[in-house]
Amino acid sequence: MAGLSPAAHSSQGDTTRDTVKANDDNGFKRFIRRKKILAWIIKLTIPEFRDVDVDAIVKGLPGKGNTAEMKNTVLTGEGSTSILDSLFSVSVVMDSPIPGDSGKRVIEILLGVEAQNDPAPDYSLDTRAQFYAASMLSGETHNRRYDLIPAHSVWLLPEPASKDRGRIEHLRMCRLQNMQSKGEPLNDSMINIVKVYMGTDGEDSENIFDFLAPYFTKDCRVWNNKEGFNDYMKRYKLEETDITIKEAKEMYGLYEDTKVRFMREGIEIGEERGRIDYMVKCCKAAMEDKGLTVDEAIEYAYVPPEYVEQVKAMLLGDCRS
Repeated sequence: MAGLSPAAHSSQGDTTRDTVKANDDNGFKRFIRRKKILAWIIKLTIPEFRDVDVDAIVKGLPGKGNTAEMKNTVLTGEGSTSILDSLFSVSVVMDSPIPGDSGKRVIEILLGVEAQNDPAPDYSLDTRAQFYAASMLSGETHNRRYDLIPAHSVWLLPEPASKDRGRIEHLRMCRLQNMQSKGEPLNDSMINIVKVYMGTDGEDSENIFDFLAPYFTKDCRVWNNKEGFNDYMKRYKLEETDITIKEAKEMYGLYEDTKVRFMREGIEIGEERGRIDYMVKCCKAAMEDKGLTVDEAIEYAYVPPEYVEQVKAMLLGDCRS
């Protein structure tokens, strides 16, 4: 998806921004609905599935062919209603882990997957993730009032702070064991949060950072040569029916366009975060990533007229130093 110019944003207003956001969202949903892609995200982020074969997870995803079927949950709060629709019901049947047991066991979860480009939004990611997970459970009460299955809200953060890059954070709402006993909390959580802080291209080994790098990480080694993507496809048992190199590059292009849009819109948010410093940061990113001049970067980042001279002075000062 091609990004809109700053002029297009300013002339068309909020309607255009909403349209761009909707296109970004739809592109991400098309990506994660691919069963093999979604199965690897599940396997590499949710501990219960770490030792499950990825093909077994694929079989446990609803929907025909290679596309997973999504479901909707209505979110209501603060006088507004919206739809949480990046949801999946996962039911994987596998052999019993108990030696000599010929029976089967089933792992069932509710799953939501979100991508968050802004690493420091003006709300708590933890709180929103818990709200999403709780909403998944609430949406199931009419079907499973007394036998609810765990809800997992997975958040992918492509642009985290430097100190957070390359780590996964798990949050669970657990029942603690008796205070008199020792040991870990019982693993019976119904609300589970996973935050994946990317920003690294992995280590050419099987992990979530390596798996997502071609789609979200700048200068990923996968794109360094013709064999890079082929090696990646072999490592994760992917076929062209799962994703083609053209589609992978389109997903990365979508991510880049989204990052640039957030940089421009961040000017507005930045007024509450440090105004001038935030604007300078956005302009520097445009200069480094796009090779723009100072004046071009100021226009590209859509710096408000009243801040142009101060931002320009700070940028020129940094360029001379």
